[in-house]
Amino acid sequence: MPPRNPYRPTEWPHVGAGGIISTGADMMQFLLYNMGRLPGGLGDPALAYQQTQTFRANACSTGRSGPTTSYGWFHAPMGPEQTMVLSKNGGVAGFSSWMGFTRWQGTGASSLRGVFVLNNAHDATKLGRNIMKQLLGDEG
Repeated sequence: MPPRNPYRPTEWPHVGAGGIISTGADMMQFLLYNMGRLPGGLGDPALAYQQTQTFRANACSTGRSGPTTSYGWFHAPMGPEQTMVLSKNGGVAGFSSWMGFTRWQGTGASSLRGVFVLNNAHDATKLGRNIMKQLLGDEG
């Protein structure tokens, strides 16, 4: 969806964290910020700090390694080329959300692929991951 779309009939959020009301417009703004696509984003040290890998869980009994995270983001390879994607999800009663984008820190260019899902059900993560995998299908 276009970044400047008003996403009516929903309204702009009137509260901050703690009484969260999300709209497509604020989700899009947050996604673009984290993708480095807003003015000044490529050089924002806060983004580099928040998106740099900080923790990797030890391998579990299944032999697979646990999640790799940064501050608030999960790092995971996705798509046929195993492109690294940063993502997060959340939910409260009545809706769930997912946001993900291709890793771009250190490349000198903003992220080219990103998705957000704001859903009135519990499966935003599944939808978001599937959409992102489709977007990455042709990325070389």
